[in-house]
Amino acid sequence: MTVNMKTLLKKLRFDSWALSFLAFIIVFPLILLAAKNTLNVTPAQQTHFQETTSSETNNPPSGGTLEKVENRQPLSATDAKVKAKLLALLPDGQKAGIIHQSPNIRVEYILSLDQFNVEIVNTNIANAKKEGNAWFLEQGLSQKGLCDLPLRFYLNNAVFEQMPDIQDTFNPLPDGC
Repeated sequence: MTVNMKTLLKKLRFDSWALSFLAFIIVFPLILLAAKNTLNVTPAQQTHFQETTSSETNNPPSGGTLEKVENRQPLSATDAKVKAKLLALLPDGQKAGIIHQSPNIRVEYILSLDQFNVEIVNTNIANAKKEGNAWFLEQGLSQKGLCDLPLRFYLNNAVFEQMPDIQDTFNPLPDGC
């Protein structure tokens, strides 16, 4: 039995094309399904995102967090040293991430914003916020430094879903700022 090289190459090209097509038909729906599952957002989360986004970008309050980021005041030499000490708490080799957590709060540094965020993780918001303020002050930061970092408090999704009306009165700035 003689095998013609041209026929063999044509068959091989057809088989490769067919295999690629089948792989695409199988993999593409799986990718879409995975993307759909990771992008599920509850209506409460969507509302929270819309309210937060519109209030911070369209109508930033005087002295609000957006203004603090855009019009930063320089830190004093002492507060700059404390900030460096706080950044040294990041896990080895990381330039952003969680630097402190407790049952009430999680403190995270966001490199792209050069900002500290304090996530409130339970419904005792006033105590959690006091704890976050106190933690920064205990690290050696002055009250002015606390206001100038910038530092932002926010409610995690579980807390927000339990207390959706709190968004109207919740102040994301540290106490005294």
